[in-house]
Amino acid sequence: MASSSAFIVSLVINVIVALIVLLLFTLLRRKHPRIYAPRGAIANLVPHAPPGLPNTPLGWLGVINFSDDTFFAHAGLDSLMTVLFFKAFLKTFLFTALFSVIMMIINATAPCPSVSTNADGSCKVSGIDVISLSNIDNASNRMWANAIFSYFMFAMGLYQLYLAYQKWAIFRARLFRENPTYCASVFVQDLPLRVRAPEPLQAQFAGMYDDVSGVLVAQEADELHETLAERDAVVARLERVQYDNQNNEKQERVLMRKGKIPCVGPKIDAQDELTERLDALNTKVTDLQNAARSEPKYLPTGVVALKTRASQMTALQTLQAAQPFTLITSPCIGVKDIHWPNMNKTFYAREIRHILAVFATFMLVVFWAIPVTFVASLTTLEKLSDTPGLGWIADIVSLSPVLKGFLEGFLPTLALIIFMAILPMICRALSAAEGRVSISDIYTSCLRKLFSFYIVNVFLVSIVAGAIFDKLNEFTSISSVFTLLGQSIPTTGTFFTNYIMIRSLAVFPLRLLRIGPLIVTAIKKKWLSKTHREIAATENPGPLEFDLALPVDILMVLLGFTYSTVAPIVVPFVVIYFGLGFITYAYLVMYVNVPIVEGGGVSWPTMFNLAMLGIFVAELALIAIVAIKQAIGPAIFLLPLLLGTLYFWSHLHTRFRKRGQYLPWELCKRASGDVESAPLTSGASDVHVAVPFGGPDPSVQGADVALFQQPELAAPPKVQPEDQAHPV
Repeated sequence: MASSSAFIVSLVINVIVALIVLLLFTLLRRKHPRIYAPRGAIANLVPHAPPGLPNTPLGWLGVINFSDDTFFAHAGLDSLMTVLFFKAFLKTFLFTALFSVIMMIINATAPCPSVSTNADGSCKVSGIDVISLSNIDNASNRMWANAIFSYFMFAMGLYQLYLAYQKWAIFRARLFRENPTYCASVFVQDLPLRVRAPEPLQAQFAGMYDDVSGVLVAQEADELHETLAERDAVVARLERVQYDNQNNEKQERVLMRKGKIPCVGPKIDAQDELTERLDALNTKVTDLQNAARSEPKYLPTGVVALKTRASQMTALQTLQAAQPFTLITSPCIGVKDIHWPNMNKTFYAREIRHILAVFATFMLVVFWAIPVTFVASLTTLEKLSDTPGLGWIADIVSLSPVLKGFLEGFLPTLALIIFMAILPMICRALSAAEGRVSISDIYTSCLRKLFSFYIVNVFLVSIVAGAIFDKLNEFTSISSVFTLLGQSIPTTGTFFTNYIMIRSLAVFPLRLLRIGPLIVTAIKKKWLSKTHREIAATENPGPLEFDLALPVDILMVLLGFTYSTVAPIVVPFVVIYFGLGFITYAYLVMYVNVPIVEGGGVSWPTMFNLAMLGIFVAELALIAIVAIKQAIGPAIFLLPLLLGTLYFWSHLHTRFRKRGQYLPWELCKRASGDVESAPLTSGASDVHVAVPFGGPDPSVQGADVALFQQPELAAPPKVQPEDQAHPV
């Protein structure tokens, strides 16, 4: 049973750590604006500087008052939907907190369950488990309170998701109308050989649409891509050599070895050698670009630019060719969002890769526990050596106390950290290997894979381990399995309460503090980063990796709904989690992190589906627990909630997803000038927002195919190092 004193000690420690970290952030934020507000402090980092915040210690909390339009204009739709996700469940669990107090009183005042009464009349349930469902006897009428409370809680959660999905559809329509990336172009995959060139492709679409303004077909440019990467590295190195030569007090020129093999060859002047290499690479780039234009090797993917959004929407929602699996259209994405290595993948290649990736993900999710369990078992070598066939472990450990300490202490922790660190990399690699051409789609696929892993290996495995493994000696029959399961699952709420407590009170404040970037940036700018390019790279805060962070956040939705009725003590910490998460993400997306790509909110339908899956699993778990505790009436009473959730899930997703994927015909006609144009709004204010991350005039009619020029072909044929005479 969970100890109240241990829980309180853990709570006090986490609160103290959170307060100290937040205090440090408050003090350092105004002193180091290039670390804690680089989007506003560093020129040209983003096209539109975010709104200013009051120059007071708590001025950063002003982000909670920003409107949806402000987030959309300055951070983009991806960031807005993440903020709305946290806001939705913050409201849900704030509402739930009102009922959780009542539930804790009902649970605490219940008599000791008969199955938890010792022979001497004492009760096994103690500590904070007294206010959980563990303290409710089987078939108790008090279970009705949990069932009724569940209806209010889940209804509030579904309503908040409805509001968020509605806003997504509205802002997607605005994105189609106002962002030039989504002007009137369509992405076309699986080009047949007969149209795998600009002229025949334009003729193909001109025969179906009378407003084709241009086409672009991707080209094979692997050698050119490698040459450009090599040239960039040489330019960066040459700039550093020039800086060192200009700022060398001894007036000595920097030397380097001739050739590409380290420590081999005579020493020569580095600046002269690198200048010679750069000239050779510039010539090679020019030759490769000319060859690509004169003898292009086209890939089965292209972009068709149309003049009106009405034609764009028609092209997106109709079949363009009689031959199956050819000329497949999709909304255009920004050139930075294209994953160029996958541009050569055909439909069948993508399908095969997708099947293999799904199988690999299944194997990863199911069998990941094997190495983790083995590593965890190293912490109890004595018990492990008692297992038949593993007695040799005791002989090895007995050789050295140091070896035993290493195997039981350092090695398991290090191995577990390594396992969890490589997991996101594996999921991203699998997602990219599927053949997806959009980086946003790759991140969304990674999001699904990681959530699948967490729901199995964190949620389900923890419940099974906490509910059954500790009570194997109490199993006397099959029926006792279900009885003990019903009594034990609520006790795992303490574990997850501590888990949520640590993540909310430690993780989010530490994200705000940015202690790593603060120290690393100071070290690099002091000793390592000297040129303009190096300093810019050092100060760039990088993106928020939503695909790696959101799976855990969505898992918190599942945990919050599952344990709000089972162990109501979890609710305050879920509120803290989504409250601090809302403030943290709102501040980071507005003032700190700069996204690599803007996906236009394409990940929201997946976020919605995963959140709904979490709600559905939570309802199944609640019904199972109530039924196991022999409360048949409340269990039957909860069945309509389950069916209603399924209907809501299907109906809402079908209703809003299509509205977010395609621009309604009425708005297409407005955008084409047939109807007087008027700005769309989210309902909060009637404003016309700026285009996220810059771009041409949002009032542009039609599309410019040059927006999607292949980076290798659009790169300047010749570059020179930047003058380092006046370093930053």
